Amino acid sequence: MVEIVAGIDIGGTNTEIGIVDKDGNILFHENIPTTGFSTVEAYVASIGFVLKKAETQCKREILAIGIGAPSANYFSGCIEHAPNMPWPGIIPLTELITKATGKRSFITKSMRAGFKLPKRGGVLLPGNDVPIEVGLAELTAALA
Repeated sequence: MVEIVAGIDIGGTNTEIGIVDKDGNILFHENIPTTGFSTVEAYVASIGFVLKKAETQCKREILAIGIGAPSANYFSGCIEHAPNMPWPGIIPLTELITKATGKRSFITKSMRAGFKLPKRGGVLLPGNDVPIEVGLAELTAALA
């Protein structure tokens, strides 16, 4: 079975979700709005739905989830007082994502994460069009 991981790029307006295999092949990509959810739990449920859809579509199980987010604290797994997030305060995002999906999740600041995925399949290439930000070290460890 081919091992896959999810990368989630959380922005103030939109969230990008991508699935890649250990060779960097893009297997799935979808956007959801970051805004419009009354609670962070509803937002996380939407992410969980998309990830389940991705597993079904890819016919593979996601091993881990890497998240790039503003004001993220890698050590606590939280988004802390992000000015551009619709929910104030400290959000225990990795705990919520792991609870919703049953998958290990890791978070890092958006500006520290990152690779970009080309729009049309292929492999991970720097400087292309669709940003999907992930904790690359953690995802690499998950695939090892």
